[in-house]
Amino acid sequence: MRAAGLGALVLLRFLSSHSLSSRFGRLSDTQRGKHVTSAARAALAATLLLASAAYLRVAAGRRPAEQVTRVAHAMAASGLAAACIAMSAAVRLAARWADLP
Repeated sequence: MRAAGLGALVLLRFLSSHSLSSRFGRLSDTQRGKHVTSAARAALAATLLLASAAYLRVAAGRRPAEQVTRVAHAMAASGLAAACIAMSAAVRLAARWADLP
């Protein structure tokens, strides 16, 4: 999960760096909205994936094992789903960017 969390952070960095490029100004309002949405999903994915690993370390031994496992699994699954959605949106946005003059 930590590796997937770091991957989501790399995706977030990639999306953040594109907002500083000269092509960003040529995007339509819809494409900018997709960019912001994709970045927000990448941030959510990174937060959930890193939080699941942190929760396992903090809550282990303090709470029942079944509860710790269930909560960490829910965070990890939600983080992976958010990462998949963010990645697909980023790929679609990059494909559109490649077509810009």
